[in-house]
Amino acid sequence: MLLRVDAAWAARSSSASYSAPAMNFASMAASMTLFALSSFSSSELSVGRERSASQKTKFDDPGRAAKYHTAETGSTIRVRNISTRVNEASYGRPGRHPPLLALVLNPNGVEARPAPADGHQKKSSSYSLFVFGDDFADNGNLPLTDPVTQMSRQWAYPYGSSYVDADGNPRPNTPSGRFSNYKIQSDFIATILGLEEAPPAHALTAEKTCDPSGMTFAHGGAGVLDTTSAHNVPTLAKQVDNFRKMVKDGIISEKQLSRSVALVAISGNDYYGNTGVIGLTAQNDINAYIGKVTKEIADNVDQLQKLGVIKVLVNNLHPVGCTPTQTRTNNYTSCDVFGNLGASVHNNNLKQVIAAKKNVHVVDLYTAFTSIVDNVPGKGQELSKQFKRKLSPCCESFDSKGYCGQRGKSSELLYTVCDKSSKFFYWDDMHPTHAGWEAVMKQLEKPLREFVDQD
Repeated sequence: MLLRVDAAWAARSSSASYSAPAMNFASMAASMTLFALSSFSSSELSVGRERSASQKTKFDDPGRAAKYHTAETGSTIRVRNISTRVNEASYGRPGRHPPLLALVLNPNGVEARPAPADGHQKKSSSYSLFVFGDDFADNGNLPLTDPVTQMSRQWAYPYGSSYVDADGNPRPNTPSGRFSNYKIQSDFIATILGLEEAPPAHALTAEKTCDPSGMTFAHGGAGVLDTTSAHNVPTLAKQVDNFRKMVKDGIISEKQLSRSVALVAISGNDYYGNTGVIGLTAQNDINAYIGKVTKEIADNVDQLQKLGVIKVLVNNLHPVGCTPTQTRTNNYTSCDVFGNLGASVHNNNLKQVIAAKKNVHVVDLYTAFTSIVDNVPGKGQELSKQFKRKLSPCCESFDSKGYCGQRGKSSELLYTVCDKSSKFFYWDDMHPTHAGWEAVMKQLEKPLREFVDQD
């Protein structure tokens, strides 16, 4: 069944500027659509992972570890059977999750949202980084499954195909759990802070320990509202609660907090994958919903500060209308204007609820992405020229409902991968390539450094 929000008010604001201060959610204009997507087997989310061998971690129950061999790399990944199954009885459908409903910014389809990786810190740094959010920052918390599915594809080829090890040696076809061909946003922020890469994922870290570099709590597919995901992934509040427990237990020390920076990376799952948004047909309801999302982000920022985090970075929403999942139907030729209007509405609301907070910096992904993929003449030209393909993905499934890394029953590839990922801004239907993230963070590095360094 397909439910469409009344778009009669769309035309009334089609000429509005994306950044108009007075814009409300109604002015995003257009046809937010709810799609029922096929559900996933509960077994898809049933397996966690041990920390990588490079982190040399001992686990309380090593006997429960299982080995997964990847044919493309010849490598073996050890994992723990950490179950994250949905309570099947509560849905009345044994062995299945409830259908995933997606609130989209245009009716062109969506991708199930996941993400993930771990690390090898070699550099010493005066900072400790704590990462919260979703697949833009998850580096290993969303579990590996056997067989690989849409929700665990980040652990299989071609993800990680541009990987470089701690010594700078290329190790192609080494999936690390990140939703990219190599590094993601949190890795580049970590580098700015003097770290080698993003801190280890919570799920890959031994209990009652915290790496000196910090920890990543971000979880692929997560949002800020309880109704966001049908896959039982922890919300932003739950991630912050896990952080709180570690602070209260003394696992994260006062000394570590005294040099702490937090990243809150929310990229839109509350609009793409929410099961609780049926009936949002009135302008007031839509305004209230976006307000609820941004207020929840702000409330969690408050909690982090109360727990002792010194500096907080908060992503605004990138131009979602430019993602390949939105541009595929027009052959990747142009961004969806209504999708980008919707992102701007979210960002205006976020700016209002964050503005008065001290030691909080909004990371302007919207502007940084736009200057590359949807730039106007005279802006972002040099960075944009780097990418020959700005709106199409390097890794593309044959089926619009498929996914990068998908294989058929006989293990045949159901996707294509570009030869030069550095010429593509997007890696898959939703996430940037390593080169894409590098170009984005190059624009944001100076204001980020200034914010972190200021007293």
